Amino acid sequence: MLWRGSAPLDPKARVALRALADTQTRLESLRAQGVCIAAAPELVGKRKFNVTVLYRAPGDLAVRGFDSTGMSGQWLRLVVVDGRLDAEVPGLALDPAGMLGRAPADSIARELFRQEDWANLSDRRVRVIEENAGHPERLTLLVDKQFGLLRRVVLEGPEWTLRQSELLDRNGDALLRVTWDEYAEKDGVRVPAAFETVFPKRGLSLKFSLTTSKIVCNPELVSGDFVQQHEDAT
Repeated sequence: MLWRGSAPLDPKARVALRALADTQTRLESLRAQGVCIAAAPELVGKRKFNVTVLYRAPGDLAVRGFDSTGMSGQWLRLVVVDGRLDAEVPGLALDPAGMLGRAPADSIARELFRQEDWANLSDRRVRVIEENAGHPERLTLLVDKQFGLLRRVVLEGPEWTLRQSELLDRNGDALLRVTWDEYAEKDGVRVPAAFETVFPKRGLSLKFSLTTSKIVCNPELVSGDFVQQHEDAT
């Protein structure tokens, strides 16, 4: 999939981008608890972890959790803070530098919560690649990015929420894919509640289900909350 230049955006695409920008400005940070299910070819079955999720715009993320059986003493860890990635999934040999190809480490956090700076995205960097006449409330956009990357996003109206985002290399191969199945409204903020993150080149899937009552929007978070969040505090 090569970038072949943009065309003037139609009114529906502009409305969709404004809706994404409005949602984005309302969520600067997040603290939540829930469940993460990890799956990969090397794992025997699926692994379930009780996790705590921290997010701070634009690109800091901490996911830490313990095996839900409480018996193995194993921990899942996915931490991106100040542009550095630290990842561990029990039973997998992960190479953090190879999980995202040429994409920067903070792409993981951005893909989940802040894919683009939607409010300041130039029309020249966006192209409508699919508008399903049979499903008028669905729109697929392609965004030209830095580092030789592209983004393909699927939006669903009438509120224009994200349903899928893929970070692609110039050949159209997916480096990271996020699918959102459910959102929750907390204090006037729409936040992801059920979503799946897939690293296709690694064969790793992380499926999250956050407990709505344990989602806190816009808490005060500093770098120390990410790097000093110990497992025994989950």
